Amino acid sequence: MLLIATSAVLIGLNFYQGRRVALASASQEMRIFSERIVDRYRIVFGSAALAVEVASSSEVVRRPETEDQGTLGRFLQRLLRSSEYIDGAYVGYPTGAFVHVVNVKKNPLWRAALLGPDDAAFATRIIAIDDQGRRTSRWEFIDADGRWLASTDPQPANYDPRTRPWYLSAVQQASLVSTAPYHMATTDELGITLARRHSAYGTIVMGVDVLLGTIDAFLSTQLITPSSRVFVFDASSRLIARSDQISAIEAQCTENCPPIQSESGRLIERARAVIAGIERGGSGTWTLPVNGRDYLLVISSISSTPLLEGGHIASIAPVSDLTAASERLLEQGLMLSAVVLAIGVLCAFLVASRMSRSLGAITAQAHGLRRFELGATKQVRSRIAEISQLGAAVSAARETISTFGLYVPKELVRRIIGSREFTGRTGKRQNVTALFSDIMDFTTICERHSAEDVVSMLSDYFDLFSEIVQRRRGVIIQFSGDAVFALWNAPQPDDLHIDRACLCALELKSRIADFNANQRRRGAPEFGTRFGIHTGAVVVGSVGAKDRFQYTAMGDAVNVASRLEGLNKEFKTTILVSAAVAAGARSSFRFRPLGAVHVKGREEEVDAFELCDARENEGFAGIGKVVESLS
Repeated sequence: MLLIATSAVLIGLNFYQGRRVALASASQEMRIFSERIVDRYRIVFGSAALAVEVASSSEVVRRPETEDQGTLGRFLQRLLRSSEYIDGAYVGYPTGAFVHVVNVKKNPLWRAALLGPDDAAFATRIIAIDDQGRRTSRWEFIDADGRWLASTDPQPANYDPRTRPWYLSAVQQASLVSTAPYHMATTDELGITLARRHSAYGTIVMGVDVLLGTIDAFLSTQLITPSSRVFVFDASSRLIARSDQISAIEAQCTENCPPIQSESGRLIERARAVIAGIERGGSGTWTLPVNGRDYLLVISSISSTPLLEGGHIASIAPVSDLTAASERLLEQGLMLSAVVLAIGVLCAFLVASRMSRSLGAITAQAHGLRRFELGATKQVRSRIAEISQLGAAVSAARETISTFGLYVPKELVRRIIGSREFTGRTGKRQNVTALFSDIMDFTTICERHSAEDVVSMLSDYFDLFSEIVQRRRGVIIQFSGDAVFALWNAPQPDDLHIDRACLCALELKSRIADFNANQRRRGAPEFGTRFGIHTGAVVVGSVGAKDRFQYTAMGDAVNVASRLEGLNKEFKTTILVSAAVAAGARSSFRFRPLGAVHVKGREEEVDAFELCDARENEGFAGIGKVVESLS
């Protein structure tokens, strides 16, 4: 009896624990699923924002004159091809002129509205103003190969871009703006406009239209189960898009509203109520009973993208769909254990042993994630569905964190955790060595080359930079455009931080010279790089909002290093260091004094030195040995 009672208790506990593991796994799976949707949302619709950013700095959009319209039209066509989610691209001018390109091949509503040639791929609308101030509009039709097919006769036009909300908002601020959803004038489709004024000509505004229908279609491909649903709400908790593609923006009922009967409608209202109760930008997981059925709701905020910034994505799935396999296995196991108790006890022992090994392996992997060890590991597999799902969830979490690690310095996080300095928004004063770098004439390079080529070249350049900084025990705090901010002696102490920063700059100078030689052979632009190094006391620590920190350094030493980098242009040098660096270096370096200079933001002058090379031809290997011996 004791064995039977003990076995019954163990079986009951095992069943209960299995349900808990299943629910925890389902919640984890939903959270990962929601995070994946948000990440893909940013990536997919970020291409539209990137297209506007690139166009807003291009010289092609500067003038709408007749001789430039062919080039401008081709430029806008390339923007349309760059993202399948852009419905139209256009430029508004302070004179009231307007150039608008749409893809009639992709959107049948445009083809039906314009009645262009059957083989037309693009249509360009040109609004011009004659000498008497009269506004005329005409359409030109282009095939997929860029050949002109036909055009309409000029007609009087009432459309004035200067009166549109996207133009008025964009000219008043320098950053990218987005409009509230509205019906497109020609196709009556719901969409959002992303716009930005030109970086050099502030009254010229570039814009693109993103249709909400494309967001619906995107969401419909991201479902975790057939019964799951995904809803997108704007910052005012208004429904913007939904995975079932029933409708876009619903009417807002304010009083005497009829009760909502449909399951989808009730889910929307419950999700909206949850969003209304959390802080802006908040997220979390909830269990909602709707129509006698439990649902898992995961709320994720939309950030780091101008498309519906400040809104939320609600991912909802029935709990039974997520745990159905686990529930079936648990019930079968319970029935078999009741029929054959002895076999059940033996099987329970064997399963518990396997569970222990599997859970131990999963725990070890979880500890590895805590230590930010993201190397490839074998996924834990088990005949028990819960453990297999948990192992899959941990593997999926590793992949997600690994992807996230591409945007966060993994070595920095590892060192902060290792040094036990991650205690919230705090800072402390300590001596560090700061290095700033910048690429000469990078704006010109961006203007003369495509965005794809610039990103590819800059990625190779940053890979080289990151490799050398990490090898010299530094930490890259920030990539800002083409500039790099690196730090030594924080978060982990390093007595040789000055020497290692100097060695890093010299090696970077040498390796970038090889990089530029390869660029010349390929006919690509060279990345002439300048460096500034200074050492001194700063405040280092984690700063930012309570839901997002950034580890950084603040103080005069950081400012001086940045200003020294900029003075390279005046002295026609590559590496400038301060007197504190020249005096504090323990290894053999050759410094050329340049005298006292005044740097912006500092009253006292700074003695500047050019870091030339390693004295007596010791080279990087010799200097490196000196540094290692001093360690």
